[in-house]
Amino acid sequence: MFVCIEYINQLHPVNKTTLSLLQRPAGRSLCYTFLIMAFVRRAYKIFLLLTCNLFFLLPGLLISTVFFLGKPRQLQLRTHGMMVWAKCLAAVLGLHIQITGQRPEQSGLFIASNHASYTDILIIGSIIPSVFIAKAEVRGWPLFGLLAQIGGTIFVKRELQKSTLYAVKETEEKLGSGINVVVFPEGTTDNGKQIERFRSSFFQAPSEARLPILPLSIYYAVVDGLPTAQAPENEMAWHNAPLLPHFWNLLSKKKVEVRVHFNGIIAANSGSYNRKDLAEKAYLSSAEGFRRLQGNATD
Repeated sequence: MFVCIEYINQLHPVNKTTLSLLQRPAGRSLCYTFLIMAFVRRAYKIFLLLTCNLFFLLPGLLISTVFFLGKPRQLQLRTHGMMVWAKCLAAVLGLHIQITGQRPEQSGLFIASNHASYTDILIIGSIIPSVFIAKAEVRGWPLFGLLAQIGGTIFVKRELQKSTLYAVKETEEKLGSGINVVVFPEGTTDNGKQIERFRSSFFQAPSEARLPILPLSIYYAVVDGLPTAQAPENEMAWHNAPLLPHFWNLLSKKKVEVRVHFNGIIAANSGSYNRKDLAEKAYLSSAEGFRRLQGNATD
């Protein structure tokens, strides 16, 4: 019984009155009813996620095999299709996105964003058509890896220089074709409270091609009515945590408010354009936007 109450309190902190009620004999059935409902909610979300993924899988494969469409046109169609896919999955997971800043009208942008969770892909993918740069391990993820390949994801093994050089070349080609490319230059997921410095290696492509960079800021502000700023940890952040337990916890959430800020574009003629300077400029811009989002969340 104590385990049941503790589990409920972890999912939804309860007040003393509710806790006292659950500790009574009559509260036992209420407690287990809650657990059953929580399990059913998770199972239903898993069913919807699988349905959405399978629904978008076939059209994506068909577009990839249409021979009379050029490769750039194919990729444009796939990125817009993945945009609808991301909106679908974000809705199932209860991700409510609020956007601030000037949404860019131009395409072919190198988008550099902070990275707190795997759900960042759904958030960015649902608001701007784009492809992502991801670690090579994602290619092997069940179903999601196949969808990532269909969506034009650029996979890279960062420890291998040859793989990195190939990813830079592929990034330049996609940017040159007017496709937005998203990178998470922290190189890992942050803790959702502050962002890490951006690694300069990711900025080789826009540096060589002198293409515009869009710094983006993402902040998970409120989870089921509770501001994340008031918690010791941002539970939405996938930071040094196993994937499955984190995802299982995410499935229990009814509503997650996510704030996204479009920072100013770093133009190709804005002073020094070597990759280290670009990484620093993008980091400072993204960090400033992140702090702004945090401030808005506490107002």
